[in-house]
Amino acid sequence: MRRLGVVAVLLSLPAWAAEGNLLAGKVPVQVSGVNDPQRMTDGVASLDGDEWRSTRTSVIQVNGSAIWDLGEVKPIRAAMLQGDNNDDYLLEGSPDNATWTVLWRVHTVSDPGMRLRMIRTLDGSARYVRLTARGGDSSYSVSELELHSTPETMADSKLKRQRGRSSDELPGVLWAATLGAIALLVHNKQKILWVLGAPFVAALVWASLTALLDRFVG
Repeated sequence: MRRLGVVAVLLSLPAWAAEGNLLAGKVPVQVSGVNDPQRMTDGVASLDGDEWRSTRTSVIQVNGSAIWDLGEVKPIRAAMLQGDNNDDYLLEGSPDNATWTVLWRVHTVSDPGMRLRMIRTLDGSARYVRLTARGGDSSYSVSELELHSTPETMADSKLKRQRGRSSDELPGVLWAATLGAIALLVHNKQKILWVLGAPFVAALVWASLTALLDRFVG
């Protein structure tokens, strides 16, 4: 019975967790000025050319950073990053979360939108890994980051991709849902629906306003 439980757990693991990605599913131990950092290591990248700010990307503020703990010092020989095309990203490593050395300088590319960069010639090692952004237009975002101890385990063909909804789309979707919920309540005058539906409508209105503020204020 115990053996069957172990098999079930192994089968339930994401495919990418067993393919050598040192950051697979890891959450940063330190975050500063980074929104939704878990998106960078969830195994799902944006479609190439997608908007820099979407439900698939993690937005990095100016001087923002994210630090991951690999658990022990590990060799880093290959890396993959999908980020906004016209910005530079810096990946650094440390054995103690105090002294940092550059592992990879990720440069801009010409094609617009979210774009994949890969390198298989790294020669570093680290327990802690830090990601920052610089240069470009100061609108930084990353959808996926992978680190590998051997180049052979890294391949962009293994990377799952999914289109994200941009911040331009979200307010319209939320307002449509809000109006639909209000119309349903007006049409159906049962008191119980009003009691149950009013909090839902209020939540939709709040989400819509938040999305609008996020779009225009950032």
